[in-house]
Amino acid sequence: MKKFTAILLGIALMTALAVSVSAELRIITPDAGYEVYPILGNENVTFWSIEGDEKSAKIDLPGIAELTDGIYGPGDGIQVSFAKNPQSHHLPAFKLVKGSDDLYAQGVNVLNNTVVEIQFTGTAIKIGTCYRNGGTGSSKTAKILVDGKEMPLVKDALQPPIPEDAKDDPTGKVHNTDPTYFFVAEGLKDKKHTVSIYDLEQGIRLALDHYEIIPGTGADEKNPTTSDTALIVSFVAIVSAAGVVIAKKRR
Repeated sequence: MKKFTAILLGIALMTALAVSVSAELRIITPDAGYEVYPILGNENVTFWSIEGDEKSAKIDLPGIAELTDGIYGPGDGIQVSFAKNPQSHHLPAFKLVKGSDDLYAQGVNVLNNTVVEIQFTGTAIKIGTCYRNGGTGSSKTAKILVDGKEMPLVKDALQPPIPEDAKDDPTGKVHNTDPTYFFVAEGLKDKKHTVSIYDLEQGIRLALDHYEIIPGTGADEKNPTTSDTALIVSFVAIVSAAGVVIAKKRR
């Protein structure tokens, strides 16, 4: 897998960060066998504007040194949340500049005129968010394609639990910042995959800020006999039946 500029290098580095960083910063510790990556500052993540159902143009964000909170892209499609060395933040923090100890809390919120594309070589991927809104503050539905084939989301993962005393809140200010995975695909062929993420709610942004993969070597690139679909279907059935949100504890 192509190594991108300014990224955490593996699980060992993540463990070291978890020990050294303030408890007020959120560090995502990946599950066994997985590696965790940010959405921003990552060569393997690209953003595209959409015309109809097709990608029309790549959206280039500023580099790490110039990137700030703000709205980017055609039709204001990308809302960036980005903070250097914050004392605390609900979004996950990563080292994004090689050779620097600076930590950046980061994430994006995208409209349905923008697609987020992740490329990786490996056998599994989980896509996570640290912001969900029980009202109209974040999208409750998305479409995700793996190598052009639509795959189901984790059931109800984008809909946070709403406290009883807030169920009649008309303002949509019921926030949930528990790290949550709303898409999980395991048992993929060991090859390069393209994952395309679409928001499906008109005018409401889909929030995402990190993902995990089980890295691979590309051993199945020339072996067409292994089926991704058959392997994924059994796993998705288990996740959907459970109807639970997969979450990470806050560090």
